Parts: sequence; structure tokens; C-alpha cells
Amino acid sequence: MLLTRPATLRHYSCMTPNQDEVAYHEAGHAVVAHLLQLRVTRVRIDPIDQAITEFDRASTEAELAPYRRKTMPKQLRARWEKDLKVGFGGFFGTRYLFKKHGRSEIEFNEFLQGGSIDCDNKDIREQLERHHARPRDVRNHRRQLLRDTEDLLRPNDARALIDHVAAALLRHRILEGARLATVLTGGTV
Repeated sequence: MLLTRPATLRHYSCMTPNQDEVAYHEAGHAVVAHLLQLRVTRVRIDPIDQAITEFDRASTEAELAPYRRKTMPKQLRARWEKDLKVGFGGFFGTRYLFKKHGRSEIEFNEFLQGGSIDCDNKDIREQLERHHARPRDVRNHRRQLLRDTEDLLRPNDARALIDHVAAALLRHRILEGARLATVLTGGTV
């Protein structure tokens, strides 16, 4: 059954004691979704519970289930890839924070391998594996999506917007509705 309205996707992050890392991670998801023109409905960080970014998905599992990537209709594949790029947004938000504070790429990679914040990589890999026949295709598609997401962020002054969203998240803990829309367009709350 095809759904006429995209479902809301809730992205949950594993928590870490460092709230800056959580805020930048969630800001990365929100900014990528915003740049891809997906409606972001809520971004929340909570020191006790979990962090969450909610956005209206471009595709649904029901639509995707019958297809491998190569047989997927072009428009559906493009919508699915938008959702995957939002998943990679958290990676880039966290990576930007590391660079901003002068931490090395090696430290960032060790941080990712420690699994202290980013559960997205596993989720994205599982989605790619469901729709690809060979592991090599999964790796290649993942690399391409990472490059595409980085290319999306580069010309859009995304670092400043990620800073802005993360700062608002650290100040307010929850961004939704008009407050979230204002922050995602660079306004202050």
C-alpha cells in the first residue's frame, strides 16, 4: 500500500555527556533536512532522555520495500536518498564541531567508532543493505551519499546555520513550530 502523505521520521541519537556534540549532531540533521526542503517538525536534546529530530520523510518503507535500488523508480530513489542524506547530516554537524575546536580527523574517527553519539551509520547501512544486492554496492552508494551531502552543505553557508541551530538547541532544548522555522532561516529566538 502506498501512503499519500510521507510519514514523520523520528531520528534518535544515542546520548553522550557532551551536550555540545549532541546539539551539533541534531543541528546537522535539521539543517540538511531544511536544505533538502523537507519539513522539520521538531528538534530536541535532553540530557537524561534521547535527542530527536523529526522531519517529514520524502519516502516511506512501504513504497521502498518491493525494490532494489537499480529497479527503483527514479523519483522514488531520489526521495529515498534525501532521507538518507538527512541521516548523514548528524555526521557532518558533529564533524564540524570537532574541526571548529581544532580536534583532528583521527579524534573524530575514534569518536565515531566509540559509538557514543551516532547510531545513524548502522541505520543507514541497514537501509542500504535492504535495497542493494552486493556489499560493494552498499559501500559505493554510501560514499556517494556522503559526498552529495557534503556538496549540499558546502555552498549554503551551512556551518553558520549549524552553529546557529546548535546554539538555539543548547539554549531552549526543544525547537518546534514557529521557533524552529525562525531558527532554520537564520532568525533569532
